[in-house]
Amino acid sequence: LGQSSKLCYRRTKRDGRELKTRFRLWIPYKRRKKGKMASESESEVLDTVKAALDEWSLNYQVVPKKEEQETVRIIEFGMTGQYTNYRAIISMDMDDGIIGIYYVCPLKIIPERRKELAQYFAAVNYKVMLGHFDLDFRDGEVRFKISTIYKGTLLSLDMVKQMVGISMKTMDRYFPGIMAVEFGNISPFDALAHVEQQEQSNASTPPPEQSQ
Repeated sequence: LGQSSKLCYRRTKRDGRELKTRFRLWIPYKRRKKGKMASESESEVLDTVKAALDEWSLNYQVVPKKEEQETVRIIEFGMTGQYTNYRAIISMDMDDGIIGIYYVCPLKIIPERRKELAQYFAAVNYKVMLGHFDLDFRDGEVRFKISTIYKGTLLSLDMVKQMVGISMKTMDRYFPGIMAVEFGNISPFDALAHVEQQEQSNASTPPPEQSQ
């Protein structure tokens, strides 16, 4: 329990005179547990994310908790882009109120091309307004990530759908450049220039398709 205080006044009479005294009233209250949001519970956040995926008729799996006290929840599903299939992950940190959307590239970069791909992703990240590409130099895994903080507010259905859709579109847009640097012996900046030339002028985000 915690305590808050309130300054109060009391009027009394003594020897025919009115006296005004003040005192502090201490009021106990129940502390909110650290990391718990007043806006949404864990089940409400999960329900919002699942509802967004259900609107697109996506098949997904909610990864079970390994321990009851775990505060990070994971949902996994597959997505089909214009060029290939991607593994998608939604990570929700219930303590900090953070949601992240990850799209994992099916192609792992060979050690000899990781330096060039790192230059490509650095150039792409400089231009991308929302999210960024990551390259794991240990195993060559590539992923695109968007994350946001929802703590203290409400995680909306549209917010989740936009994050999922924009992540998919951005990963698919720059995938040809990954292939060009990895297999075409093209410089990172030439690969990006080619991708930009091929970009569609339509900036809308269509509903993605489920991979098989």
